[in-house]
Amino acid sequence: MPKPNKKSTSTISFPTWKEIIHSFIDENSKKESFKLSEFKSKIEFFQSNARVITDDMANKSVSLAMQMMIGAAGEYVPGETLDSIIPRIKEAGFSSNEFYTVFDLLNSNYCIKDETINEKLGIKPENFELYHLLGISGHPFKVHEEDLPHFIRWAGVAFLLFSLPGFTFQSNKDHFIIKFRVNVSSSEIPEIAELRYVTLEKKCFLSNDSVGNNEFIPRYHFDRWSIIPSNEDLFVKPQFVSDFQQSTFMNGLNYLFNASLLNFPIKYLLMLEERILQDRNKGISNEINRNISEHAGIESSFDEYQIGDYMAKTIRPKLTELVQKWDSSHSSKSIENDNQAIHQAQKLGLLPIPEKIKTLIYSRVGE
Repeated sequence: MPKPNKKSTSTISFPTWKEIIHSFIDENSKKESFKLSEFKSKIEFFQSNARVITDDMANKSVSLAMQMMIGAAGEYVPGETLDSIIPRIKEAGFSSNEFYTVFDLLNSNYCIKDETINEKLGIKPENFELYHLLGISGHPFKVHEEDLPHFIRWAGVAFLLFSLPGFTFQSNKDHFIIKFRVNVSSSEIPEIAELRYVTLEKKCFLSNDSVGNNEFIPRYHFDRWSIIPSNEDLFVKPQFVSDFQQSTFMNGLNYLFNASLLNFPIKYLLMLEERILQDRNKGISNEINRNISEHAGIESSFDEYQIGDYMAKTIRPKLTELVQKWDSSHSSKSIENDNQAIHQAQKLGLLPIPEKIKTLIYSRVGE
């Protein structure tokens, strides 16, 4: 590491999310079989259409992301089939708080629904529909208004990840897990209806279908649902489950794609990240200066007065704008203090920054 050169904060430059995504890909795509050029081409398409995709998701749609999924370029391999899984489930049964569905990716609907949904959730199977969950139909069974925009955004990111070349997905094995709250005031089970909201945890397994010549495409996803008591506040964020190396890569990209869509400036996010552990602005400035020195070899001079100004005059207003776009329940609410800012950044999936990505960001700070 070269001896740090002291620089004014005005000459310090922070990387963009696009730059960090490309650096992260370069560091994690070392295996010979990885289709790096095809992978980057798909990423370029995503980044060039990020604004359109973001607006699409903000308007309760993931159609563009799903189009990318239909044109999926990953390696999809066979595994246990739905024709084997579903009869086995019916014979063995789930626990009293679990049920299953099968979602048709081409037709965007639930083509198979567990007959026990009504006895476990109090919602008739015919009412367990995506357009109800999205709040499009006006039916009371829908995703909580605070969780809905995040549910839609993360669903879009998941579709993008499952479409990328270089990753291998085994049918009904590789999956992601996500939790969100739903309104169950219309439940036919009084004890559930009285709760008004419960949390649904969904394990979403890709189910690949043969198209001949030993080739497979993602045609469905098999969803295993669990009903759990609702938290008053919930951070909606998926976790991908595959082999260790692929899971690590995918979960890193999961964070970065979401951050890229939200496009909150990295410089300010680092300050907010350090605020989680630091009570005073001086502690924040010291940590930022230390990390820049350690990872980039540059001696920066952020101080507590600058941090205070950034927090009050820039970070909170910018985060307020972001929250108002992605959370209709807070459309007129302003972020008034640092703790509120941290909480909303967590709800958006921006905090905490994964340690490996945080280190990468600091290493790309320049003069």
